[in-house]
Amino acid sequence: LYFGTSWSPDGQWILYHDCHFRGDPGHDWSDVCIGRADGTQHQVLTEGQGQWFAATYGMPGNRGGGSNMAAWMPDGRILFSQRLPGSRVPWEYQAGRPDTDHFNREFRPAQAKGGTRIVALDPKSGRTESLTQSDPPVWDFRASPSPDGRHIVFCRAETGGLPAIHVMRSDGSGVRLLTRGIEEKGVDHPRWL
Repeated sequence: LYFGTSWSPDGQWILYHDCHFRGDPGHDWSDVCIGRADGTQHQVLTEGQGQWFAATYGMPGNRGGGSNMAAWMPDGRILFSQRLPGSRVPWEYQAGRPDTDHFNREFRPAQAKGGTRIVALDPKSGRTESLTQSDPPVWDFRASPSPDGRHIVFCRAETGGLPAIHVMRSDGSGVRLLTRGIEEKGVDHPRWL
């Protein structure tokens, strides 16, 4: 399943995700890819389905989710949510039952572990730079660079928790909380205007 396209800042490449849906019917993970508009030069930039693709969060009664896309930086690097080794989401996809709500998951926080971090990937060299790190691990996702590339806004959620919006400098320093949403009920999908 190829999904979530966006043009590179120079207009030469298309960024997209490769989700192996037969082995991952919940679309939890994907690889980050680029290719030319004519379909040539397909390049898989990550390994092992390392991008958190189906971001699911919250708890019963206040849960959410949706596709978590990698994003181009103005300098041509790519931001994505890299899975920490051995990570498992608290919302387990239920492949054996009908999907009636495009969520189709059971909350299993006891099985959850790990998290994700925001990583900047240079598609030319393959070099990655971790921009966020937490101990204990959390789920950092939906990174969006400012138009000038100096800052990055993103969501952060503890396992089983609701997301809050944070901002940091593009080198990963100066992380600060912006909002936990109205009445601290969570907030998602940050974007620069």
